[in-house]
Formats: sequence, structure tokens, C-alpha cells
Amino acid sequence: MSIQVDIFNHLKSTRNDSSLVSELSDLLSVSIDSVYRRLRGDTDITLDELSKICNHFNISIDSFLCKNSQKVDFHQAWGNGEEFNYTLYLERIKGEMEVLSDIPNSRLFYSSKDIPIFYNLLIPELAEFKGFFWEKSVAQLPHLRQAQFSSKSIDDKRLKLAEEILNYHNTVETSELWNDGVLNSTLNQIQFYNDSGFFTSDDDFIVLLEKMKELIDHCEIQAEIGCKFKFNEDSDGCKKNYNLYYSDILIGDNTIILDINEQKSVYKAHNIIDNIVTHHQHFCERTLQMHEKFLSTATLISSTNQRERVRFFNRLRKKVNALERLAV
Repeated sequence: MSIQVDIFNHLKSTRNDSSLVSELSDLLSVSIDSVYRRLRGDTDITLDELSKICNHFNISIDSFLCKNSQKVDFHQAWGNGEEFNYTLYLERIKGEMEVLSDIPNSRLFYSSKDIPIFYNLLIPELAEFKGFFWEKSVAQLPHLRQAQFSSKSIDDKRLKLAEEILNYHNTVETSELWNDGVLNSTLNQIQFYNDSGFFTSDDDFIVLLEKMKELIDHCEIQAEIGCKFKFNEDSDGCKKNYNLYYSDILIGDNTIILDINEQKSVYKAHNIIDNIVTHHQHFCERTLQMHEKFLSTATLISSTNQRERVRFFNRLRKKVNALERLAV
């Protein structure tokens, strides 16, 4: 019975009660009252019901059976083995962020080797480029083999998804760790496309670099005031929930930690476009502890420490300017 209680407590921590009860009722084909009896532990769930719950909510029974085991179970967060699709990728991020924003006091920690995807979504041209690069050059989708990128081609559906993701993301308390290499990946991708003739015109190279500088300006303002808000929108009234740290220590990889009512999840980058996630209690707690140790040696540059903040963002601008000079 304790495993059943643990599983339902985990689900309760990631969803509000009404939506969870309704979802379980549909999933198990039982009444609302029957769901509540299972949640309270008055009725045992069957093995078939347990299987349905674990598969539907992407949770591993091992993480509840072997809490103290050194074995850590990961599963794919958004890939699920099918051909990569950028629109579907954004839809899954939207679902994750919607759940996170709906739960009070939830927190998001981001150790960033690359600039977090949320900030690419602030500017449509950068969001489209990132998706195009992943589909063409990483996933190598056959229908894009001969395709070129145009900064003028903006998909309305993905634009709307980006807006919705940012609406949710901006409400969540966030702590991020960046270093000087945070733009390297995207700048290298832009340079590679320019060198390879994968842009429809020379203007696309210039446009993307200009947008990168606009993004740097926006991120600096966010750090200065300590809150997240949309590009070209007024920051008045935005929620003071953003902490940005700078570290001159190399960050190994992109790692996201979610802390939802003491229930933690860790997302790790995998194969560039994939993410794997675990809810293993000890692994998640250890990862958060290490992240907080890294923060203790880093420099907080949001809402304070103007000198270090200005220096950091100016270094990022110099990287963009250096690449821009190649177009002259």
C-alpha cells in the first residue's frame, strides 16, 4: 500500500487535485468516487491499473520500489523514439511548463551550457532557426536535405506555442547558472549555415546576428530587474522570480532540476535534441545539492552586482560582433 501512496503523492505534487482525479478517472475507466478511494488507499490498485498509470504519466515503478538503490532509472522526456518534430517538441515543453506553473512554490533550476531554449523562443527568428537546425542538421530529416533556412519564414503554430510556453515559464521561480560559453553553440551553428550556403540569402546571416544582440540586451534587462518578461513588452508588474548566476567554471552540460512540492525531477540533455528524466529521490536531491554548491562559488548578477553583470553581457556581445565582422 505504501508504494501506491508514494505514487499518488508524486502525481499530486505535479498536478492540481481536480485535474488529476479527472485524468485518472478517464485512464482507469472508473468513477470519480473510485479514484478518491484509490487516492486515500481504501482501495488497492491492480497491476493492470499500475501499468496504465506508470505508462501514462511516464513514471518508473523502480524509483518507488528501490528508493535507496544506486540504480537510477531514466526515461525519455520528449523523444519517445519517434522522428524528431520541432512543433511536437514545443508542445511537450508547453505541457511540462503548464503543469509547473499551475503548482504554487514550484522552482526551476537550469545549469546552462547553451542558452536555455526559453530565451530562443523570445525572438521568432531565433526560435525558427534553432528548430530548423535541429530538424535538418541533427535529426537529418530527409525532406530537409536540400532545404535552406529563411529568417522570413515564421510558422504561426510554433509562434503561438512559443508565446504560451513563455506565459507559463515567466510565472515560475527560476535560478540559472551561465558562463561565457553560453552562446557558443548557437553562434557556431549560424556560422556553419553561412559557410555551407544553407541560408536563402546573405541577409539571413546578418538578421540572426542582429537578433542575437537583441536577445543579449533583453536578457541583460531581465537580469538587472530580476524578472522574466516577453521581448518588446513592458516589464512593469513582472514577477520578481529570476536569479541569474555567472560562473567562470566550465559547465559540463545542460541540466534542468524541477522542485515541485519537495518532489524533484532531473532532466539531462541527450543526443542534442533529446532529454532524459529521472525522479529518483536520492539522485535528484544529490543533483540539486551539487547545483547549489556551484551557485555558492558563482556570482549572482541579477538584481545586484552591476559591474560583473555589465562585463558579462559585454563579453557576450563581443562574441557576436566578432562573428558579424566575417560578413563584411
